[in-house]
Amino acid sequence: MGTFKVHQEDSDDTLSKVRRLRLDVRSKQVYTPRRALNLSPGDYNSESKLIKNKKVRGINETYKLITKQKLEDNNSDPESDAKFGRTLRFLSNPAYGEEFNLLIFSYENKDSKTNKFYNTIPSSEEIQRICETIVHPSSDVIVPPRISGLSGIQYCDFLDLFFDQLKSHSFDQTIFGFVPFVARNELPNLFDLYKKYGITSFVVDFESHNPIDVYALVGLIHRLSQQISLDYSEDVYLHGLNIPFTRIKNRIDVTPAKDIVTLTMGFDSFGSTHLPDKLPLEVVQKIKEKMARAHSSYGHTSESNIGQVPEVFRIFNRADYGYYRSDIPNLIFGDESDVSINFSSIYVENISREKRRGIRKGFNVERQALEAVDLQRVILEDSLLPYLENKKHARDIVKRIASVNSST
Repeated sequence: MGTFKVHQEDSDDTLSKVRRLRLDVRSKQVYTPRRALNLSPGDYNSESKLIKNKKVRGINETYKLITKQKLEDNNSDPESDAKFGRTLRFLSNPAYGEEFNLLIFSYENKDSKTNKFYNTIPSSEEIQRICETIVHPSSDVIVPPRISGLSGIQYCDFLDLFFDQLKSHSFDQTIFGFVPFVARNELPNLFDLYKKYGITSFVVDFESHNPIDVYALVGLIHRLSQQISLDYSEDVYLHGLNIPFTRIKNRIDVTPAKDIVTLTMGFDSFGSTHLPDKLPLEVVQKIKEKMARAHSSYGHTSESNIGQVPEVFRIFNRADYGYYRSDIPNLIFGDESDVSINFSSIYVENISREKRRGIRKGFNVERQALEAVDLQRVILEDSLLPYLENKKHARDIVKRIASVNSST
């Protein structure tokens, strides 16, 4: 039973963990490497809704937080249940029907009102409600929920209970394994459990850490998943979850883009982080505004914004894998054909803050998605390592990329 099949069509001779896969998802096909686009309920500025370029589309990642209280409300109140269902009805939109739709829930049963400040292993009743919720007809696969704060041992205990209850539900989707961000010494037991259930594709949660910074963890994940691949004679698919944009010191004009190199470390796709900044948003914004006022010259202004300090943001340049400050004087990146978000639009200030940020984030994501499509060609040419060495701001991390690819 399943709706998802992985076929490895090629791998790169210079970086062996990087593959070109064909994903057969129900009656549709998607090729990797691929940049997943965030398809957020109710957010008209999410990546998948802004980026229309069919060349780069193919995987939509929907991430939704659900609490124990919400599950209880949905179970006891039909209006609450219907309202919740409506928040996900966009998944049935024909516009996304030809793409791979990946629905991931994050579950919380902590409750500060009752002095329960940490998540715990869900009860049998909670797991029953979780199973009822995550078996969504428009999601192409089933992914066990993310439960932050659980150790690897606790998550294994949860999975045994989860899979036991899931088998009583009717579904035709393939089951993926969810790999939480836990200690390395806890991963072998987790992968042994997934092997027991015949699971060969995985969503790996990096919890807002760049994979290149936890390269030893990545190497272990490859070894463990490869063993499952050999045991079942099935090709493995790895998706990176909660990959952050590179953390950058504000005063640095350009810094290496660590997020895009996820695709050169054996992950077939990845999406943006859904987790909040560790600092409160207002603190982050005050810091950004303070740093922006410290610079007297700006590369771009608009008449409607004269007298105001433009917000400084970062711009991805796929020509050299650098993230550039937006206020560098005379900074210009040429637009490519068929892009949905052009360079000039990211400097428009006289729109809402949410739309402005959505456009700026979407610009970077679309360029990463274009780069992912180009990587498919580079893999076919067996030239990925020299290709990366020609990216000015990737050169310093090429050794770590090569190390992950050579791990066995």
